[in-house]
Amino acid sequence: MFDMHIFNSAYSMMIHKSINKKLPLTKPGQNKNIKDLFLNQLSERDKQAILKILNSKLYVPQEIVTYKDLLEKGELTCKIV
Repeated sequence: MFDMHIFNSAYSMMIHKSINKKLPLTKPGQNKNIKDLFLNQLSERDKQAILKILNSKLYVPQEIVTYKDLLEKGELTCKIV
């Protein structure tokens, strides 16, 4: 059995950066099947924000968080050379 965890701080950053931004609509065939295993690892605030976005048929592109964002927040322990 594996003990895997999501990158919580990155998801939180994605949600925060998406506030007041025009988000894209989900595409036909795009996976919208979010399970409790994922949602239960988020804070209640982030969980509700994700559900609100998905229920609006929108999504937050992962590219909203950049390498620079992660470096500035101290989320990376090394730099790409």
